Order: sequence, then structure tokens, then C-alpha cells
Amino acid sequence: MREFVRGQFSSILVSALSSAFGVTLLQTKAALYLMIESDSVTGSSKTVGILLNIVAFVFIAIALYVGAIVTTNTFSTIVAGRTRTIALLRLIGSSAAAQRRSVAREGLVVGACGSVIGVAVGTAFTWAMLTIAVATKTVPALEYRYFDPTLLLPVAAVILTTWLASWIGSRRVLDVTPIQAIGSAQELSLKDADSRRGRNAAAITLFSLGLGLILLGIVVGLISPLGVLIGLTTYAGCARRLRERPVPLLLGILGIYLAITALSAVDAAHRGATARETFKVLEYAALFVAAYLSYRLDADDRAIAGAVAVAAILVSVSALAQEVIGAPSGLYVGRAIVPRIAGLLEGPNQLAGYYQVALATLGAWALTRRSTLLDVALGIATCADVLTFSRAGLFGLAVVGAILAIAGGRAALRALRPAYAGLAVGLAVVGWWAFYAHTVNVLRVSLESSAYAGGVGNRGELWGAAWRMWLRHPLLGVGAGNYELELPRYGVFGVRTHANSWFLQSLAEGGIALFAATLALIAAIVATFARNFRRDLGSPWVLAAFAASVALVLHQVADYLVFYPKVGGAWWLLLGIGAAAIARRRQQA
Repeated sequence: MREFVRGQFSSILVSALSSAFGVTLLQTKAALYLMIESDSVTGSSKTVGILLNIVAFVFIAIALYVGAIVTTNTFSTIVAGRTRTIALLRLIGSSAAAQRRSVAREGLVVGACGSVIGVAVGTAFTWAMLTIAVATKTVPALEYRYFDPTLLLPVAAVILTTWLASWIGSRRVLDVTPIQAIGSAQELSLKDADSRRGRNAAAITLFSLGLGLILLGIVVGLISPLGVLIGLTTYAGCARRLRERPVPLLLGILGIYLAITALSAVDAAHRGATARETFKVLEYAALFVAAYLSYRLDADDRAIAGAVAVAAILVSVSALAQEVIGAPSGLYVGRAIVPRIAGLLEGPNQLAGYYQVALATLGAWALTRRSTLLDVALGIATCADVLTFSRAGLFGLAVVGAILAIAGGRAALRALRPAYAGLAVGLAVVGWWAFYAHTVNVLRVSLESSAYAGGVGNRGELWGAAWRMWLRHPLLGVGAGNYELELPRYGVFGVRTHANSWFLQSLAEGGIALFAATLALIAAIVATFARNFRRDLGSPWVLAAFAASVALVLHQVADYLVFYPKVGGAWWLLLGIGAAAIARRRQQA
């Protein structure tokens, strides 16, 4: 038993963490729902409970997916370490299938043990957290329940995913042959033993240093993406990789953009806001470098494409659920209020921007390596994109589709069928809302300003204020992050939002200097991927980066999406992977 635990410790730990995370999440969700239910104002609403369930199961699914990947790799390593033992068993008559079933049974036991441990740890953690919160009067003293039938869901899911991951990870058993049992085995000489001690000491020292950097990266990563960069310093050759084209060009211009953003603090009335925007640009640079190095060091396309598809499905499900439970914003069309879904993002326009990155990636992959997961993600994301009712977002969707169609030619007609189906379903729902509202103009095909701006002003007001800010501060603007805070000084009262245009926002907040840097950054990005996507059709990442960049740039003529890290971060991650694909292709050539 002790030998089993020692050999499977990492797998048991991953299973226990996944189970504990799921149990804690569900118990915390139940406690929050009990607090909301006991409140006199929110207690009558069931919407919050539905949203809490959606969010809880979304994060449990993500934890299970990550845990399955780690468990698969762990069992692959275990099988590699047992090669000689497996070969000996094969030599005396055992079959590869029998050995693989044995490993799968271990995975089932590991999943069961880890789940039980996770339930105990998760329940204890939730109990302690709520006890402390009640004692400090942070939350009300209610009859919180720690055992519920729904807790069996993460437990069963962890057991099944661990068993499946062990079965997949044990595929290497099929490659072990009986002849591998016949290997040389002799006692080490004293000289060899001494030299091994020296190597072991050096290995322990380097391992400790690497482990320290990884742990530091994990701690820093809890508050900043820079933690990923700290973890990547444990890999050899990172600095050399960053000298490969096109990284110096993109990072160089992004560095200029960062410097001018920081310099805009000279005339800023609110320098804290400028510091926030400067660190946001630094965060994007860190995401770009982290994505570039990660893909350059380990170009595992399937895992990344699968993660993009799963994320798109989860975001889309959370958004489409708002068609039923209620959306955070809506359109006044005639006498009807038409919901504008946003899902896990800040608003419908931001969701549309996110989809330009996600759909460009999914569509580019559909042109080369289709799969059921990608098809489902492509269809459901396209449907949800239409139901954001974002005019600039729909234009961006059309741009992405046009670029993919041009790149794929006739093959795109078949590869993008799931997107056409999603588009048809989305337009059918739009048609239903048009029938319900007794007007065909639910998409607001008009250049007139809206009579209802939702408390965030209309573009005429916001663009006019941006222009007046630039006229008063032409060189370095009013300071990055200061636009929304300075609106009352420029005649727009009761509104606190951005300029609804990346270009006018940069002109107002950073003057002609930041505006020029914005144009240079856009030109460098678009030119880099436009020059390479035709010759790199074998890499969907280059095509995806080009399509997403063109769509986002055009969308942001009438919106400001890189202000939101969920959109800007996704874009810079894609740019980093696309740049790595270009560098990798050049090295192979």
C-alpha cells in the first residue's frame, strides 16, 4: 500500500485537489444562495441561484479538464518508468491489453481515493471559512448545510475523468515489447558510484532552484500574469527565442506604446488611472511573451485548440442562458425590451469582441483539422455572437468569415458549415424578437443616435468630448485612463465610460504621440501576419491571428475593446502563439 501511494502520489494529489475544489465550490455556492434567499430584497428572485449554478459548474468543468491533462501525463510517465517490469510480464506470457487494464484499474482506485480525500478536505475548508466569517460577522449566522446530493457530482466526475485519463495515459504499454526485458544489469563500480553521487548533488541543487522559481511563479501568478514568465525562466534558451523574428518588431513597438502611455501622466489629473493603464499594457506584453515562449518551447496544438473550444462553449452557454434568465442589458425596440446577452464578459460589445478572437481561431482550425469539439464550439459561438446585437460585432464577424473564406477557398464552404448553422439559428432568434417587437429593425440599421443610451452616453457626445480633449492637450493628451474621469469638464455630465473608439481614446488620452504609436502597433501586427498567413496555411494560428486582428481593429473604430483585459488578453495570447508559429516555421525552413 505504501509503495502504491508513493508511486501514485501526484495522481492522487491532482484528484484530491479537483474533488476538493468542486466540493468547496458547491458548498460555497449553497451558502451564498442561502444568504441571498434570506435577504428581504433578493430572496424572491431565482435568477441569482441559476447564475451561481452556471458559474459553479463552469469552473468545475475547467478544473476537471486541467486535472485530466495532468493525470494523463502522469500515467504516461509512470508507464515509462515501468517499462522493464511490463516487458518482463510480457515475456512470461502477459498481454499488452491485460497490462493496460491493470494500469486503468489503478487509475480507478486513484480517482476513488483522491475523491474521498478531496471531499474531506473541501468540507473542512468550507466549514472553517464559514465559521471564521460568522465569528467575524462578515456573513450572517444561518443554518449552513455541508452535505448535499449535488456533492456527488464532482466526486463521480473526478473518478470517471481519472479513470479515463489513466486509460489514455497507458497507451505506451502497447509499445513495450518482451525483448526490452533482456537488458544489461551489472553492479556499478566504485568510481561510477562516486561520479553518480556528484551528479545527484548537482541535480538536487538545480532541481531545488527550479522548484523555487516555479513556486515563486505560482505565487506571483495569483495576482499577475508575470508569474508565468517567472516559471518560464526555468527553461533554457528563453532569451534566445525572444530574439527570433517577428518578436523584436512586435515587442519593440509595444514597448514604445507602453512608454508613451506612461509619459501621458505628465498632464494627467488622475495619475493613478494612468498607472493602471500602464500596467495593463505591461500585462498584455507579459501575456504575449508567455504565450510565445510556451508555444515555442512546446508546440502542443491539440491541447491549446481544445482549451479554446472548451472556453468558447462555456462562455457561449453562460451567454445563451441569459436569453431565458435575463440579460444584463437590453434594447428598447418599440414597446419591447430585447435582451443583449453578455455571458461572463462585461457587456454585449465586449462579448462580440471576444468572439472575434475565438471564432477566428476556431474557424482557422476548422479549415485544417476539424473535430466534433471544434464544430460544436464554432456553431454555438456564432449563434451567441449574433444575439449580442452588436452592430460592430456583426461586422467583425463578417470580416472574420470573409478572411477565412478567402484563405480556405472551396474547402471553407464545407469546413465552416457549423458556423453557418449557428448563424442561421441566431438569425432565427433575431427574427422571433423582430416578430415580438413588431419591427424588423431590431439590429438598429441606422446611423441616428439612440434615444436611449443606457446611462453611458451616445457616440456623438463621447466622440465630441474626445476631440475637445485632444484640442486642449494635443501632444500627450489628458492622461491614459483619465478620459472617463474628465468627461464633466468637457460638457458630458452623468456619464462615466470610454470614448467608444480605440483611435479617439488614444488621441484624447495620449495626444498625437499615443495615436501615432497606436497606428504603428496596428500596422506592425497586421503587416506581420498578413505577410505570413498565405505562406503558413499549415499553421492555423497565423491565419487566426491575422483574421482576429483585422476584425478587432475595424470593430474598434466604433468601440474600445482592448480596455477590457478579457478581450485584450485573449487577443495578445493569440498574437503570441501566432508569432511563435511563424518563428517555428522559419526555423524548420
